[in-house]
Amino acid sequence: MKNKRILYPIKSKRAELENLQLLRVEINSQFTKIDFGYTSTDYYERGGWVHINKKTFVFVDGLQKQYALLKAEHIPFAPNQLSFKTSNDWLYFSLYFEAIPFNAKSIDVLENAENKNSFNFYKIPLEDGLEIL
Repeated sequence: MKNKRILYPIKSKRAELENLQLLRVEINSQFTKIDFGYTSTDYYERGGWVHINKKTFVFVDGLQKQYALLKAEHIPFAPNQLSFKTSNDWLYFSLYFEAIPFNAKSIDVLENAENKNSFNFYKIPLEDGLEIL
C-alpha cells in the first residue's frame, strides 16, 4: 500500500474560467498531484499572465480538513507571474497537495472561492481511477 498510486483522468472539467482545463488527478501516499492546462486569452494583446496563490487547497467532500498546497510546477506563486508572449500560448502546470484519502469520492480545488477569476473547481468526481505502478 505504501507505493499505491491511483490516476484519475478527468473528462472536460472546467473552472469558471473557460481557458483553464483540469486534466488529471493523481493520488498516492505522499501527495495529491493535479495537472492543468491553461491557454492565454486574446483579451490582452500578448495573452496576459498567470500565477497561483500559495494558499490554494483541496477540500475532500465529506471531510472537514483542507489539504494544503505543497509545491507548484511550471506556474509561479503570486505575486510573481508568468507573462505570455502571444494570445495563443499554452501552459501545462501541476499542483502538489498533501495526500488525500484513497477512498475520496470527489474534491474541490480552491484558490479563492470569492473570486470568479481564481482557479476554482468544484465537485471533481474521482471515479474510474487506474491503479498504476
